[in-house]
Amino acid sequence: MIERRPASPWVLEQLESKFVRLRQGSLEYVLARLEQPRSRTSSRSVPWGLADTGRIVGWTIALSAGAICGFFLFRLLLSFAFLFGEGLRIIPVGSYDRLGTVIAPYGSAIMALCVGGAVCSSLLYAVYRHTVVRYHVPLSSLGFRRLSARAYVRIALLFVPVALAGFLLTRLQALIIGGAIHNPQVGILTQGMSASSANFVMLSILLIVLSPLAEETFFRGFLLTMLRQRMPSWAAISVSAAAFAALHGVPVLFPWLFFMGVVFGVVVEKTGSIYSSMLLHAMANTIATLSIVVAVSGW
Repeated sequence: MIERRPASPWVLEQLESKFVRLRQGSLEYVLARLEQPRSRTSSRSVPWGLADTGRIVGWTIALSAGAICGFFLFRLLLSFAFLFGEGLRIIPVGSYDRLGTVIAPYGSAIMALCVGGAVCSSLLYAVYRHTVVRYHVPLSSLGFRRLSARAYVRIALLFVPVALAGFLLTRLQALIIGGAIHNPQVGILTQGMSASSANFVMLSILLIVLSPLAEETFFRGFLLTMLRQRMPSWAAISVSAAAFAALHGVPVLFPWLFFMGVVFGVVVEKTGSIYSSMLLHAMANTIATLSIVVAVSGW
């Protein structure tokens, strides 16, 4: 038989010290997890403030006005160039009129894309200029954080009950005001527009891509993150949603837009990423784009 010798005191001390360190490490880990905030957005500290909001709005207005004026100036110079070329017989007479005839069916969509694209691009640059560049912070401070594929699927599935709740909200509003709710923006966007695939593609780029990207970057990435440091989460989400609804400039749509703004804010608060609200926003605008297609096509 093999005789078992008792462990030496040195071995026992080493085992006991390792056990104590392991237990302390586990306890510190648990405490650290408990001390972490539930929301990833609440743990972010950003340097920008209310003064930067005014700077962003001012820069957006100035840049948008400059871009729109540049667009009309380009059209004016182009017409002069054609007239000058026709006068010198460099190009055939009537070329400008023929070009106008070709572009006419797409004029409204081109105008909407150019003007809307100028505003969205100006807003994106203004936010980037007065956050990332001004304070030397990463884009992740604005909520640009990637999520897993499973998270995007769950967010997309969330749109179904959200859309149903929004529909019930608009029906309740219609019953209260005693009439149907009409979006005047649809008439502005579709004025003189023909039912062509090119027009619908340009509207889709504006409404489904550019608008969610710019609006979520400002209202959730910039504004909600700033407000979250100064007030409770529910208040910050409500204020940012009210600003989102008010700045659309359509009073009759305020309840629906406020509701969607709250949904976008809650999703960003839970996920810590504005990609989640961009996805929901793009899906909501897809429904709006389809309604425009139906209105223009006369279906």
